[in-house]
Amino acid sequence: KYVINHNKEIEFDIAYKDKAYDFIDGDDYWQLHCYDLKTGKEEWRYGQFDISLGWRVLKGIKDNLIIRAKFPKTGSDKKIYCFDIKARDIKWKIEEDEDIAVEYVKYSDGKLYTSSAGDKNIIDMETGKILWKGIRGPGGEGGCGAFGGFWVVPPQKGKKGRVALSCWRRIYCYEDDF
Repeated sequence: KYVINHNKEIEFDIAYKDKAYDFIDGDDYWQLHCYDLKTGKEEWRYGQFDISLGWRVLKGIKDNLIIRAKFPKTGSDKKIYCFDIKARDIKWKIEEDEDIAVEYVKYSDGKLYTSSAGDKNIIDMETGKILWKGIRGPGGEGGCGAFGGFWVVPPQKGKKGRVALSCWRRIYCYEDDF
C-alpha cells in the first residue's frame, strides 16, 4: 500500500539511500513503510505508532531516520524518534515531557541540531541525550525563526564549540563543550 498523487507519482516523506520512507495510517495505528525507489515495491514496515499523532520522517542521517510526532490540532511537538534502518528498530526516543522542538533538523559532528519557532536544541545522535535544550536569546527571547538564524562551530582541538543564534536584530553566541 502506498499513496499515489494526482500526477500518478508515489508520495512519501523522504527519500534516503535509494529507498522511500513514509508513515501510513491503519484503523488503529500508524506504520513506518520502506519502499524501493526503483521498483516502487514495499520492502518492509515497522511498528504500531499512536494514531492520535501526526507522524513524519524528517531526515535520513548515517543509516538512521529522524522521526517527529505532533498533535495534529495544535501543531505542538510530542516525540522525536531515531530509527536505525539496518536494525529496523528504534535506536532512541525523546518523550513529550522533554518538550523538544523539532520542525527543522541539521546534523554535524555527531550532533542533531533541531529547531522550531524560537527554540533550538542540541541532541547527541548516538545516544539521544539532550545536550542543550530550548536555546533562546538572553531573557528568553523567542520567535527567533528557524535555521536561518542558527549556526554551529563544533569543538575542535581542546577549544569549546560555539552556537550563534539570531533573534530579531540581535545575534547571541554561546560557548560550550557540547
